[in-house]
Amino acid sequence: MVSIIADRHKAVLHVSGDRNPSEFYLYDTKTNKAEHMFSRLNWIDKSKLVPTELFRIKTPDGLVLNDYMTLP
Repeated sequence: MVSIIADRHKAVLHVSGDRNPSEFYLYDTKTNKAEHMFSRLNWIDKSKLVPTELFRIKTPDGLVLNDYMTLP
């Protein structure tokens, strides 16, 4: 959530992920619906983005580190 209006009935949501660079939505808490406002980084071709994969590494002292990997 990026911002919420004082009456708490509407909020601006930021959505992004490995295959979605950045989009903003206006969410109405009364109707439970979101309306697309705009895309940031809209020059990026989403069809060319690849998924990221979670992998874990166990360190010699037993700590588990989580990381993400993107393959070409």
